[in-house]
Amino acid sequence: MDKYLLAAAVLFLALAGCAVVDQNDQITALEKYDESKAEIAKYVKKQEENFNRLKDDIKNGLLQKGSSEGEIVFNYGDPVFCKDAALQGAVKKSCLYRYPTKYFDTNKVYLNFDENDKLYSWEFVTASKIDRE
Repeated sequence: MDKYLLAAAVLFLALAGCAVVDQNDQITALEKYDESKAEIAKYVKKQEENFNRLKDDIKNGLLQKGSSEGEIVFNYGDPVFCKDAALQGAVKKSCLYRYPTKYFDTNKVYLNFDENDKLYSWEFVTASKIDRE
């Protein structure tokens, strides 16, 4: 009978230890998730600041035709996406900038680049109208 009691006690302690290890793994995963959320929030805030600066520079006449794509990315961050526009005259690539968490009914800026990756033109699109340069 003592053998069974001892075996049950050993089994119980072994399983309890596994539960503690499992909880530590879960806590570690949650901590990493929390860190990741903070990094994402920081990235989103930076992208929003970049887009606001781009909008302001367009409205104040500070965005210059002929700027290189590298200068644009340096000043305003990476675009949401770019697509080839080979059939649109001098424009070879069009890049979209917008708020990172808003997909519809939001301001958008399309920056159009020529074959030398220089800013050729832009289009500022609001939910209600389109302003073109």
